[in-house]
Amino acid sequence: MDVPFATKLAVAASLLLCPRKRFAIPLNDVELFTSNESKRQYLRDDPLRLHEATAQFLYASWQLDGMLRNLPAGCLTMPVTLLLARRDRIIDNATTLAAVQRLAGGRARVEEFDADHTLEFEPAPQPLHRALARAVGAGE
Repeated sequence: MDVPFATKLAVAASLLLCPRKRFAIPLNDVELFTSNESKRQYLRDDPLRLHEATAQFLYASWQLDGMLRNLPAGCLTMPVTLLLARRDRIIDNATTLAAVQRLAGGRARVEEFDADHTLEFEPAPQPLHRALARAVGAGE
């Protein structure tokens, strides 16, 4: 998810004038994360849930995105497993898949789940647990 252009301009100005100025994180809707109502309530009630980030943090996040885009194809030589949620409304699965496959030289193992963004919040997490075990070689 991205912030509106006006917010980007405000963040840029704040970097120069007030880098610790806080901006709303564009992920405050708990429905983006899960369809599991008990986990939505957990997120709503979480006293440590972040609602804002500083201009410095948002800029650093943007820089990291740029660094990832500029890494050479095939630079990840270790095994890579990408876990995707089919109903994800936070990330663009196709763009993420293309980026990971480019970095992994087309060797990334991809596992998809009929789930929302936060896979561990699914009512039946066993498919995720099995995928994690396979990713570390314990479930083969």
